[in-house]
Amino acid sequence: MLVRGLNALAAAISTPLAAPVVAAARLRGGSVGSARGAASLVRQAVHTARDAGCTGTLVARADSAFCSAAFTGAVRAAGACFSVTVQMKPARPGGDRRHRRGCLDPDRVPPGDLG
Repeated sequence: MLVRGLNALAAAISTPLAAPVVAAARLRGGSVGSARGAASLVRQAVHTARDAGCTGTLVARADSAFCSAAFTGAVRAAGACFSVTVQMKPARPGGDRRHRRGCLDPDRVPPGDLG
């Protein structure tokens, strides 16, 4: 449900063997940027996953709106990895490589995680 002036931000925990579970959710008012509050939300979600017994590699996945130092830094500080979808801009030197620093190598992502 969308209500004018309110924006939802949610994080889910999922595995190949279990149904997704909401780990954290926020309702933000006003015209805010997509990534506002994402750093604290991802910290909460990673801690919730660990408290729920998740012991493997945790990957926080997000779209380009969340490609910021605050978001990726919070993910790494919480002990997880990140996968952010960003537009490749080969005209800019280092355009794609700049965003890969700290990300998982696509060839080394756990099986079933890229689907």
